[in-house]
Amino acid sequence: MPEFKGQLGSRLDLDMTSVLVSCRWSLSKAATNAEVTLIATTAYVGDGCPFEFTILDETGSKLDTLKGSTVILMGHQETGTVE
Repeated sequence: MPEFKGQLGSRLDLDMTSVLVSCRWSLSKAATNAEVTLIATTAYVGDGCPFEFTILDETGSKLDTLKGSTVILMGHQETGTVE
């Protein structure tokens, strides 16, 4: 856990490195052309921060790229709008 020191009652500006904690699909199996959700849990990522995930198949071939911005839901940061 990072440790920060500053004057009590005064503003402390910090630069923190974003962390991808976990990433999973909402379903373990899906039919062809079915819609599933990619759930990404992050740390130190602000609301509205842009993201990009590249989806690969089991051989490493690129299937798709998801782009969007984060949304904080119920205090947790999760992937939000995908274009």
